This record gives sequence, structure tokens and C-alpha cells, in this order.
Amino acid sequence: MDSAFMFTYAFGSFVTGILGDRFSPTAVVGIGLMGSSLCLGAMVVGASTSIADSVSVMAVWFVATQTIHGLFQATGGPVNTAIMGNWWPKESRGLVFGLWTCHQYVGDIVAAFASAAILSSPLDWRWAILMPLIVNAAWGIVNFTAVPNRPSEVQQREETRGLLANGESSTTREKLPPAISIGAALKIPNVLSYALAFGFFKLVNYAMFFQLPYILSSNFDPSTANLISSLYSFGMMPGTRHA
Repeated sequence: MDSAFMFTYAFGSFVTGILGDRFSPTAVVGIGLMGSSLCLGAMVVGASTSIADSVSVMAVWFVATQTIHGLFQATGGPVNTAIMGNWWPKESRGLVFGLWTCHQYVGDIVAAFASAAILSSPLDWRWAILMPLIVNAAWGIVNFTAVPNRPSEVQQREETRGLLANGESSTTREKLPPAISIGAALKIPNVLSYALAFGFFKLVNYAMFFQLPYILSSNFDPSTANLISSLYSFGMMPGTRHA
């Protein structure tokens, strides 16, 4: 299941990056959030119905769900990075991106503590999946309706409201530079070397992310294993901020 998720996540990063260049980036992220919620719902269905009665059917169900889930999750990294790049100048981008990157570690920590609390409480364990399902879906709606792609869109919306208030209409659209191909992107100096370096970094990161809770579970109960594994995310945040 983890491998299926990561394969489609890696492949999807290429696809969603292209989609983010050609369509509204916030809409692409919104679709990713809503799709992730649907996949989480499918997991709950698979664990709560007769699907769980057959090992083979359950295996196919969960692997297929995680395969699709990886594609939706792939909208997060490349497309959100493009949105952030639209909002911040190059001079301050390092600090802003360093702080922004902490979101994934904060998410890991919140998820670890929330799931540990749910597993240690009288609540059904499915709430550990239903809670992110609800939050993802809610934030997907926010992306569709309220998040602009770039500062110029804010000005355009204000101008449009002013024209509509005066009974006029506006057909002005901002002309954006054309999207580049994957081949052209790879020809940009240092893109390939940075991609390889980041790939090795992620190799260690995801090995810890997926395997550490499993290793710890052999000596600790699931709640304690989750809490201990979250310390890795705590340690990542200062490094991200200062890098």
C-alpha cells in the first residue's frame, strides 16, 4: 500500500505541476484536497463493510485506494510551491519557504497526537481517518472559493466588484507567461542536480515516516509509538527554518 501510494505520488508530481501551470493552481489544490477526502472515505468504507471479510478483496480495495490517493496528494508539493512563488519576491523567498515548509511537520505532529488521543479514548478508531477527511474537504472548499492564485487577482476582483456595482462588465484577463515543458525545465541550470539531492533527502525522510512507527510498535503500544515517531518531525522544523 505504501509503495503504491509513493509511486503514484512521484508520478503525479510531474502531472500536477503541469496542471498547475496551465490551470488555476488553487483549483488544482482544491481538487487534490477533495479527492484525498474521497480516498479517506473509501478507506473507512473498506474497513467497515463486508470488504474486510475477504483478504483478497480488501487488499485490492486498499491498494487501489492508495494508488488513487497518491495522485491527489501529489497536488500539494509542486502546485502549492508555485502559489507561494507568486506571492513572495525572490529576496525573501528563502525565509518564507523555510517557514512554510514546516507545515508538513506540524501536520505530522498534529496527526500523531490526535490519532494517539483517539486510540486511547472511547472514540472509534475510524475517527482518526474521519477527522482529516473533514478538514481536507473543508479546506478544499476554501481553496475553490477564497484563495487567489497571485496578488494581481486580488486587485482584479476589487476592480470587477467596482464595475459590477456601477452596472458595468469586465472581460479583462491577466496575460500569463506560457508554461514550459518538462524537457525545458530540466535544461535550467542546477534543476536536475537539486532534484537528485532532494530525492535522496526524501528517501531518508519517507523511510523514517513510514517505517519508524512500525519499528517502534514492536516495543510500544500504537499510541506511544506514534508520539515517539513525532519527535522526528519536531527535529525537522528548526533545520527547515534555518536552512
